[in-house]
Amino acid sequence: MKKPPLDDSKPVTQKVLLDTLVDFWEQIAYPMIDKKSDKVDIEKLEIKLSSEIKHNRRLIRGLQLDTPTMEEFKKLDKRVSRLESRAFN
Repeated sequence: MKKPPLDDSKPVTQKVLLDTLVDFWEQIAYPMIDKKSDKVDIEKLEIKLSSEIKHNRRLIRGLQLDTPTMEEFKKLDKRVSRLESRAFN
């Protein structure tokens, strides 16, 4: 079944809707965003986020290094079990 061609005389068509959305973003949304956010503020925010991400990565690496592997954990568990059995016998 063939789609009928778009009729621009109708109140809302795909072309009119798309043009309306483009106009909204260009004439209203982007200018409002530019007024609200200063380029310097955005750059400061980027620097702050970047440093926070680096800090979090360092914390994660430290935790990974401090966390025993399963093999190390099994060795420690066996050692604790032996010490417990000696203490209670």
